[in-house]
Amino acid sequence: MPHPWMPQALKADVGDHAPCDPGFPPRAIAHITADRQATAEAPADLVPFGNLRGFFTGGGKGRAPHILWDPFTGAFAQFFPWAIRPVRPRN
Repeated sequence: MPHPWMPQALKADVGDHAPCDPGFPPRAIAHITADRQATAEAPADLVPFGNLRGFFTGGGKGRAPHILWDPFTGAFAQFFPWAIRPVRPRN
């Protein structure tokens, strides 16, 4: 069995370890750092990786994805082991 945590990821276990339903194929839910609904006319700063990681390990635990990735720095955090069902993200 492969290791349930990605070796390079910041491990941020948020609990809620419900197993995947074997009746469905495995999947992972990812989230990237993003802006605050910016437009070309009204640009906005990106939500920093650390802020999102803090949100998903704090008050936003129930909304945490499997993986958070910052495509600009390459940083990523993993919130659940690979064999745990993902939480459906909400905007």
